[in-house]
Amino acid sequence: MPASDEYGITYSVSNNANAWQAWKSDGEIAGQAGQNLTAIRFKLTGILTTYYDIWYRAHIANVGWLGWTRNGAAAGSDSDTTPVEAFQIQLRPKGAAAPGSTQTAYKIARQLNGVDISGWNEGINISKLDADFVIIKATEGVQGTIYNPWYKSWADKALADGKLIGFYHYANGGDPIKEADCFYNAIAEFKGRAVACLDWEGQGNPTFDTGKDVAWCKKFLNRLKSRYGGTPLLYTSKNYTNAYDWSSVAASYPLWGAEYPDFKDVNGYQSDPWQSSRPWGAWGKNPLIFQYTSTGVLLKNGGIEHFDFNLFYGTVGDWKALLK
Repeated sequence: MPASDEYGITYSVSNNANAWQAWKSDGEIAGQAGQNLTAIRFKLTGILTTYYDIWYRAHIANVGWLGWTRNGAAAGSDSDTTPVEAFQIQLRPKGAAAPGSTQTAYKIARQLNGVDISGWNEGINISKLDADFVIIKATEGVQGTIYNPWYKSWADKALADGKLIGFYHYANGGDPIKEADCFYNAIAEFKGRAVACLDWEGQGNPTFDTGKDVAWCKKFLNRLKSRYGGTPLLYTSKNYTNAYDWSSVAASYPLWGAEYPDFKDVNGYQSDPWQSSRPWGAWGKNPLIFQYTSTGVLLKNGGIEHFDFNLFYGTVGDWKALLK
C-alpha cells in the first residue's frame, strides 16, 4: 500500500542500543549497515489510524519471541547482545484484541521483573512462574513463620529454577530487635543467597504512622544487617516516604516502594509503569524496587490469578551485590 497524505505506515529502528533513528516511510531504508538492529517501531498515519491498529513483535537473540505491542511503542531490547532476528506485523481493526501475549514487548537489560508472594499464595508452582525474581514473606512480628509455612520450599525451588530471591518480614511494631532476630533466625541459612527486606505498613502495626516509624525501622535494619549481612531494604508506600524524614535510613538502606494508579488488571510486566511526579522522599526519584500494582496478570502464572508486580532498577549483578 503506497503512502499518501491520506494514509501510510512509518517505521523507526534502534541500532546497537543507540538512540532511535528518524522515522522513515514509503520504502526508505531504516538502520545502518554493520550494526545490530536492537529495536523497532511502527505507526500508521492518516485515516488508517481511525480504523486500524498496527501490531508487531520482535524475536531477539538468546530470548526468543517477545510480546506484541502496537502503534509506535518499542519492540525489541536495549541491549546489543540481544539483537532483533525477526519480527511479525499485523494490521487489526481498531480496538481488536492483540494477536497474542503483550507481556514484555521491550526488554530492558538494566531492569528485572518480579513478584512478591506470601502464605495467601498457597499452591503456587514456582517453576511455572514467569519472574526474574521472587520476594517471599518469611515472618511477621515475633510469631515466626506460622504465617507462611512454605517459605523455605518456595525459596529452594526458585533458586533451583535460576531465579533471584528475597525474603520479607512484616513488622508488627513491637520490639524491633526481637522482630529482627525472629526474621534472621528464619532466613539465616539463605545468607548470601537471598535479599532481606522489612515490610513497614499499617495493618497489625500500632507503631505505624506514630512518628516513631523512622527510629523503629532503623533499629530493625541495623540489627538485621549486623547479623545477616548484605544490604537490607525497606518496603513502604510513597505516601509514607514523604510523611517523615527518612534520610537516616535512606543513607544506608535502599527502598522497595509501592504506588498504584488504580486496581485494574495489569496484563504482563511494564517496563515504564505509571508513578506520580512526587519524589520518594529521602530516596529521591526512584526506589530500587518499584511495586506498581497488586493486580498483575501473568501468562505463566504458576496457578495464581493476581500478583504484586515489581520492577528492579538494575541488573542481576546489581541484585547479587546486595547479598555481599
